[in-house]
Amino acid sequence: MKNVHRLASIVLACFVASNASSASARPRGSDDIVDGVQVGVGSCSFVEARDDETKSRIFAAIATAAISKGVNLLASAVTEAAKAKTWSATGARNFEASSDKFPQCVQVARGRFYSKDAVVGPWVQSWKGNANALRENGLFLADTPDFFFEGEISLSSDKSALAIRPVFSSFNRPIGTRWLRPGRARSIAVFFAITPPGTSPNLANAPAASLVLGELQPAASKIYAQGGKTYRSPLESTWFTLTKTEARKPFTVHALVTETQGASAFLAFIGSVLSEDKVKQEIAAQANQLVVPGAAAAAAAAEAQTTATNDNSADQKFATAVAKLDTCRAATTGVVAAASEAKIALRNYMLADQALDEKSRTGLITEDQLNKLDLTNAATLKVSCEELYQHLVNGGA
Repeated sequence: MKNVHRLASIVLACFVASNASSASARPRGSDDIVDGVQVGVGSCSFVEARDDETKSRIFAAIATAAISKGVNLLASAVTEAAKAKTWSATGARNFEASSDKFPQCVQVARGRFYSKDAVVGPWVQSWKGNANALRENGLFLADTPDFFFEGEISLSSDKSALAIRPVFSSFNRPIGTRWLRPGRARSIAVFFAITPPGTSPNLANAPAASLVLGELQPAASKIYAQGGKTYRSPLESTWFTLTKTEARKPFTVHALVTETQGASAFLAFIGSVLSEDKVKQEIAAQANQLVVPGAAAAAAAAEAQTTATNDNSADQKFATAVAKLDTCRAATTGVVAAASEAKIALRNYMLADQALDEKSRTGLITEDQLNKLDLTNAATLKVSCEELYQHLVNGGA
């Protein structure tokens, strides 16, 4: 019994000492500092900026793509991490792409951040990269990050697809530890999903990239091979593309970092992520689009058919709305009924318009404009119908 008590005392003392050491290793917190995972998108800290020719080639790869491809493992990894006793942490960042601007690098940092732009702290003296790039991307680190990853968005030689290649990683402190397994080495994977507005990062609609970094030791950093003339980086993600319609929209990059203790446990975790039925189906479907003749064309044709169907629906509902407003503005009796039909037609057109690709969307009708047709105030209805009629037929001018 004495031995048991002695062991308990030793464990408790070690636990207290460990916590004290961890606490003293970091500056004290303040109201301006937050903990968590943040994503940076834009400039690179460890890669030279692209020249103008490379920038235009990157955007050309997006602007000419017919369909989105890229196996999205993020949702599956979240599920399997919980089952496999794998620690995980998530973050996201919005960004916008245009014909002359597309981010070169994506970064994931776990640690402590200033909640607003601030002068970098003493940690920058030991930083091997360009700390200004982190600030440009909105990563206002308060001290050396517990984990940091930078990947460059690179282009295939035929300009048809993109991949994320690892550039740099740094690992200083694990997300968590277990009493009976105090070791701090972790096998790490990073999962990304890229979504347009109004969508979630799932298999159905979000191209993605996943990188297996393998085991990292605390207080260690790695700079990864860029690849040679005849080979790519062995650790880069699989290829993905973004559709040309998405390239003209804002994006959100979602990132998931997983840490697993033990090589066998890590292999089991990655294997379970890849074995999920939905993932296997998506891998097969996207492999077909990449290598089977006609599959990509069929997928592009299906997308074009959906676009045409939505366009036709919006055109029909636009014509109906104009006709109903014309009837309402000319009505001498039954004005309320005519205005009600016009309002229903306008609402149907508004919803059909919102379902269009951004390049086709007009945005002519909003909820505020619908509310102009106040069915409880008959005296104003004909005037409102006239205003909305002119608004539609003149294209909002």
